[in-house]
Amino acid sequence: MPNFSNHPRDQRVKALVCGDPGTGKTGALASLINTGHKVFVLDFDNGLDILHSYIEEHHENLYYHSFDVEHPNTPQLARAILRHWNTEDEDGGPITEWSPDHVIVIDSASLYGECLLAHSKKTDGRMKYFEAGQELQRVIQFLTGPQVKCNVIVNTHIQTIENDQGLMRAYPKMIGSAVSKSIGRYFNNLWRLDSKKMGRESVPIIRTKSDSFMALKCSAPKAVDAEHPLDYAELFSKIKH
Repeated sequence: MPNFSNHPRDQRVKALVCGDPGTGKTGALASLINTGHKVFVLDFDNGLDILHSYIEEHHENLYYHSFDVEHPNTPQLARAILRHWNTEDEDGGPITEWSPDHVIVIDSASLYGECLLAHSKKTDGRMKYFEAGQELQRVIQFLTGPQVKCNVIVNTHIQTIENDQGLMRAYPKMIGSAVSKSIGRYFNNLWRLDSKKMGRESVPIIRTKSDSFMALKCSAPKAVDAEHPLDYAELFSKIKH
């Protein structure tokens, strides 16, 4: 039986990132691109324009596919790209062959979930939610499972749900409350993007530790402050080392 001294340290970051619109979920990716990471974005929100303001170099390291969530073939296309990144501009190969300097991003899972729900072929309302929720969970299980060796960032919006104790708490906005409450278990990092008052200005931050509003977690809690600057490259470095 192995002891913990031989336990391998995971060289990837699996992060579920929650935030209201405008908190910087998409713009935060620029720090990874600027430091040489290869970032592949499944863009369901069609909000990548903001990156023009923040990418300083290595523009060639950002790859993306923007989806039309109204198109009925979008769920099938997304599923195929998540297995093998192959677009008109780039054949990135199977993502199971990517290395820890690659990052796969779903932006956002909230809109992806709505797309799955809208194009479900089930006629019963409850079955539509069940089928769409199961599909989204299968995607998350695949991305966070042992087959995928690259970093994973899944952006979501926030919703408030009553928990088992009857208290209103914040959760990632997924398909239905059951999926929202359970999806965090697939990730070793669950962060919320916030803003903090510093003098007269509000500064964007990454909140990595739980507060009264939302349960959060970080895979390197002693290396990372509860309130971290909005710099994914620095945060990734602290977690990995």
